[in-house]
Amino acid sequence: MVKDIVQHHDTFDFTPLFQEAKEKYIGIDCNDTLAFLSGGNEIHSFIGSAGGKDRLRKAIEEAISTDEAADVIHDAASAMLTVVYSPQAEKPLTVVETQYISEFVRQLPGDCSFFWNASTDISLGNEVRVVAFFDLR
Repeated sequence: MVKDIVQHHDTFDFTPLFQEAKEKYIGIDCNDTLAFLSGGNEIHSFIGSAGGKDRLRKAIEEAISTDEAADVIHDAASAMLTVVYSPQAEKPLTVVETQYISEFVRQLPGDCSFFWNASTDISLGNEVRVVAFFDLR
């Protein structure tokens, strides 16, 4: 697994996210996630969560709205966005909401590779959480 994750947020246990990727997803999602996290470089992470209208946009903004995040994004060689939602929510993650991921990608350097994945957590209710990971150049 990755040598170091520099957490720009309260301490967070990533083990359940990584375990779910290993156990539930097959193919490119799991392989990309594991390759990204095992590249041996220093990974930076930012977390945001939100509910209500435009919750995914708000969660992404919360995760990357600091000057520190802006500096990390500027130097990112690759980025991964994990969207966590509850499948039991009144309105689980919708295709319309995923448009905000495109807005996030437009903020990345032109040569930055990017992919995203989804994970579930029933404790979130109607909120979503995003975990943005960045591997620096």
